[in-house]
Amino acid sequence: MPIMVRLSALHAGSCDGEPQFMTASDLREALILALGADEARIDFVCRQVEEAGSCELGDDQSTYRFEKVLHA
Repeated sequence: MPIMVRLSALHAGSCDGEPQFMTASDLREALILALGADEARIDFVCRQVEEAGSCELGDDQSTYRFEKVLHA
């Protein structure tokens, strides 16, 4: 079963809209579009989500939280 990831956009600490769900491969493709050729950073985010269960990227304005969705 493919790993599913929930992407939440946070603004000032609270959710900004509904979370989006995607597969791990879709996450990698989205990160390539967002981060360009920064393979090390893309690999880090994907590895953190898979191994630790979550990862956050952001700055002072907005944060994106990636969380592995566990299936029952």
